[in-house]
Amino acid sequence: MNEQSRASAGFSETDIIFECPRCGKSLAIDERGAGLLVRCPDCGLRMQVPVPERMAESPASAGAPLGGDYTDADLARPGSTERASAAERVSYSDEDIHHRKQHLEKIRIDYLARFQRILEEMAAIQACLDRMTDLLQDMKMDSGAS
Repeated sequence: MNEQSRASAGFSETDIIFECPRCGKSLAIDERGAGLLVRCPDCGLRMQVPVPERMAESPASAGAPLGGDYTDADLARPGSTERASAAERVSYSDEDIHHRKQHLEKIRIDYLARFQRILEEMAAIQACLDRMTDLLQDMKMDSGAS
């Protein structure tokens, strides 16, 4: 897409334009969304925003997003006036970061507890299987002895 057609379609020169691999919908997002996971507004497929060659060669900028998913409202649509500026999408305060860190730590602890319960259940299942194997072997020996 050349500069003039990009501008007439409502895109800036820094937008990344790509297609959904499932449905082929043309999507665009500000370059700060490079590498993030987004959801196609048409088919719902989660995909990673491609990183343009010009960005892959340069180190990450200081204003790069912290990560996470953009919603379909964050995806640029031709002629869309609802698209937020990149600064609004990636503006995080220290308090926001602290709350997000606490939230993620709580999720991590919850998952660790779930995994521990799963390990305990698996150990109980293995113990039952071992007892069943012993019983079957005893039955086999009893029937072979008669």
